[in-house]
Order: sequence, then structure tokens, then C-alpha cells
Amino acid sequence: MITIFPYFVMIFLEIQLQMYVLIQSTEFPALCLLVLAEKLPELLDFHKDLGSLEAATKIQLKYLAEEMQAVSKGLEKVVQELTASKNDGPVSENFCQILMEFLSYAEAEVRSLAQLYANVGRNADALALYFGEDPARVPFEQGT
Repeated sequence: MITIFPYFVMIFLEIQLQMYVLIQSTEFPALCLLVLAEKLPELLDFHKDLGSLEAATKIQLKYLAEEMQAVSKGLEKVVQELTASKNDGPVSENFCQILMEFLSYAEAEVRSLAQLYANVGRNADALALYFGEDPARVPFEQGT
């Protein structure tokens, strides 16, 4: 696997350069920093995210897709177990109640996870486009 760490370093350096140019090009650099702090405070402390940057570059979308599929299949099995337990009668009444509560929570979490996974795919494609690559031809993991 070829990591995309150089891409992230380039983005980091570009953000730093843009902030430096912005601050130096104004007559009031302190005012510029105050405006940034008010309007986009995340720009001033983005360096805190750099600690997990290298670990994030090791992510492989193929494995994320497999994990997402496994979670979805697991949820389907829980639904099947609930259906089977409802047929057991009063013996499984308490179990069914607990399982239904869990399912309402788990389904919401899986929907949220699916949305996050979709966002990862879109962000990976956007990153490839940002560097002039075709996302369909160049896998996310092949950052050259």
C-alpha cells in the first residue's frame, strides 16, 4: 500500500502558506487573526489534528467497505433474531423488548455510520480531484 501522507503534508503546508500570506498582506495582522478566530476558529488550531494524520493515511477504503458490510449484515441478523424470538411466545417477551430497544438505537447508529462512510468516499474522491487525479482510475490508497 502506498500511503497518501505526502498529500496531507502538501495540504498542511499550503494552508500554512495561505494563512501566512493573508496575515502578512494586511496592515493589521492582529486584526486578521481576530477575524479568523471569530469566523473560522478551526483554522487557528488545525495543528492539533496533525497527531492522528499519519494513522489516517493508512486507512484503506476497501477494508472500510468490508467493515461497513459486516455491520449491516450483523444488524440484519439481529432483526432476524427478533423475528424468530417473537414466534417463541411469552418465554422471549423480555428478550424481545430489550432487543427492540437495542435495534432502535443500533439502526440509528448504522445509518449514521453509513452516512459517515459515504462522506469518506466523497472526501477521498475530492482529494484525488484536488491533486488532478481521476478517482475512478486511481484508488485512494495509491497516492503518488
